[in-house]
Amino acid sequence: MYKLFQSVQDEIYPEIEGTIHGDIPKWLNGNLYRNGPGIFEVGKTKYFHWFDGMAVLQHFRIANGKVYYQRRFLKSNTYKCNLEAKRIVISEFGTRAYPDPKQNSLMTLIRKFTKEEKTDNCPISIVRIGNDLFASSETNILHRFDGKTLETLEKIDIHQIIQVNQATAKVHYDDHGVLHNLGYSYGVGTPKYCLFTLSSGSQSRGDSSQKYTGHLISAIDVANTFHPSYIHSFAMTENYYVFLEQPYVINVWDVAAAEVKKLNMIECLEWRKDCRVRFHIIDRKTGKEINSKYIYETMPFLCVNIGNAYEMDGHIVIDLSTFRDNEVLSRYFMTNLAFDIPGATSEGNFPPATYRRFVLPLDLEGQSSIGENLITTGNLHALAILSSKSVVNLTSDVICNTPFELPTINTKFDGKRYKYVYGVTFQSEPKFASSLIKLDVEDKFSREWKEEDCFPSEPTFIARPGGESEDDGVLIASVNTTDDEKLCYLLVLDGKTMEEIARAYFKVWIPKDLHGLFVSD
Repeated sequence: MYKLFQSVQDEIYPEIEGTIHGDIPKWLNGNLYRNGPGIFEVGKTKYFHWFDGMAVLQHFRIANGKVYYQRRFLKSNTYKCNLEAKRIVISEFGTRAYPDPKQNSLMTLIRKFTKEEKTDNCPISIVRIGNDLFASSETNILHRFDGKTLETLEKIDIHQIIQVNQATAKVHYDDHGVLHNLGYSYGVGTPKYCLFTLSSGSQSRGDSSQKYTGHLISAIDVANTFHPSYIHSFAMTENYYVFLEQPYVINVWDVAAAEVKKLNMIECLEWRKDCRVRFHIIDRKTGKEINSKYIYETMPFLCVNIGNAYEMDGHIVIDLSTFRDNEVLSRYFMTNLAFDIPGATSEGNFPPATYRRFVLPLDLEGQSSIGENLITTGNLHALAILSSKSVVNLTSDVICNTPFELPTINTKFDGKRYKYVYGVTFQSEPKFASSLIKLDVEDKFSREWKEEDCFPSEPTFIARPGGESEDDGVLIASVNTTDDEKLCYLLVLDGKTMEEIARAYFKVWIPKDLHGLFVSD
């Protein structure tokens, strides 16, 4: 499996054409952009965690039945500084910067008490503001890049647009194309979770931040002031936002002392096994928290990716992938990804993710039926029990017993009632394997695509123009392999049947990635 996580050695530009097997639908034209960590060594220094790798942008251009591929390194300041120094000089999620071997002990001591430069590496996802494309991460930095050439253009600091210190990489777009996101605000007073929008501005006078406009919708106090929750994604329905406070928390004191204590970010995160998950519902129009006198809570778990949420008869239905604890993030240390190297010592098994449904009743005023289920709409098997005058205890309905992560849907149904979700499943035993899954969330029926020694990326569903059903379209994913005799390819599946329509082979290595974006022509 270590082959899947090897460093990318070179850029591919200009684009190369793939060899097509099958027939790409004539209506399928557009650009699949993918982002992920790809450079794991600089000189003799190495990153310890897969999420630390410097970003590699990938672009699959689909046009007139053909597929073209290119990739380029994101030319962040982190990238430039590391390459110039020939070592890792800026700390990342799981790796501290390597000390300069030429520095004496006095300089090393001084450096402990001076502010280190923060990473601007953005290896997680691709977002769009207006017509501009950006590489993103879980910081306050975005890098704009050229959609045709993948050339890095400029760096945007969200904090210069709106008072948000960090933001998630998993965003939502409303019907007008405006980006909605969730982030943190800290510095003065109680830290807050902030919901905000970003859109294109009308004027620019040299300052790139003035090209974009931010609007703060809501600021919600962190429940435990010095331990805000780690949040990778949130949900947005027609009228509400939903986000989770989880037992995986950021220790603010450790973050403040990280430079002196030589802590990386993952060492500033704590799993609090006795803390329960708390759901927050925010009105999109007013920014006010709904039912703030009550606490919606459930058993401890870690949710990285939310599938979808929607409103139904006075309830919010939210579906998400959950892990038992934070162990999955430790599995992405590079030593744990090398378990199939002869002689390597690691723990390679990946904890399974369970796709669950929670139902949050909205009308709680006047409820006094302690011990009774507050869910009043039919055909929903989750529970919401009023366990005290102010606590609603939620029990999920397990939609899928097969491990299920990286959920993706037909984006036309984002925030709306839906039937189908697509995702990836991982299997560690008897050998490491991965497949693509289509899940019917109502009937709990699934279809699967898999191929031996092949590992698909997060899939992307593309609806057929004029299609009437939710699953009328194709599912596309890049696929890499551990078999030296096989080529990597872009896979095209029928969204209804999960049967293969076509694939485009490339005579180059296609690295694993995290998230991306499809932009139609």
